[in-house]
Amino acid sequence: MITVAVEWRGVVTPERFARGITIARYLDFVGTPENLAREAGWWLGSQRHDFSGPLRAWYERARATGKRSAASRGRIPPTRPMPTS
Repeated sequence: MITVAVEWRGVVTPERFARGITIARYLDFVGTPENLAREAGWWLGSQRHDFSGPLRAWYERARATGKRSAASRGRIPPTRPMPTS
């Protein structure tokens, strides 16, 4: 078996990140007439479907709250040691 080591470099550069949009703006965009008028993919047929409601509900359930949110801002230590590399 051959193992190849590859150095991981982030796909999103700081410049690209600065041009991005927030999740709230993306969820608003998903249901716009402009987005729904675009060609759909093969998965659900030729008509694009508005998934903004289910996506927004999923995002709200998945958001970090309480201790997880504070830990991500560095206010309390994480519950598990963070990987060093």
